[in-house]
Amino acid sequence: MKALLTILFSLKALESIHQVGHWQSKGASSYSDHQLFERMYTSTSSEVDAVAEKALGLQLGKYLTPHMLTEGTGAFLRAKGVQQVLDADGALRAERAFISLLQSSMAALEPEFKDSWTMKGLDNLLAGIMDNHEKHVYLLQQRVEA
Repeated sequence: MKALLTILFSLKALESIHQVGHWQSKGASSYSDHQLFERMYTSTSSEVDAVAEKALGLQLGKYLTPHMLTEGTGAFLRAKGVQQVLDADGALRAERAFISLLQSSMAALEPEFKDSWTMKGLDNLLAGIMDNHEKHVYLLQQRVEA
């Protein structure tokens, strides 16, 4: 179950990265960047809520404290070297790091998908999150290469 919390904390970090990008957009592409980052932090915020609610359903509520959330979010930022993300290139690095983390977390959770009725639906939730962040990578790649 630790893998689910890692996903949650990492999503919260991405939400913050994209929201700060939204606030910090400037230059010739500031309006489009502002909109792009808003799209990403809004969708990621919904994912944070869905994963947190699933974690509560799996009896992980004792780990969902402000302190644990802050610590877990900071751990993702430090481990992936994305503390100072203020542009599309940094956001792209963060998204790629998240996808890698999500893949390994899903692999760690896979045996539990099959063995527990309480895990039903989690694989679908995580697959949808993966799909959304692959879209984020595509959009950010287009922005970085422009």
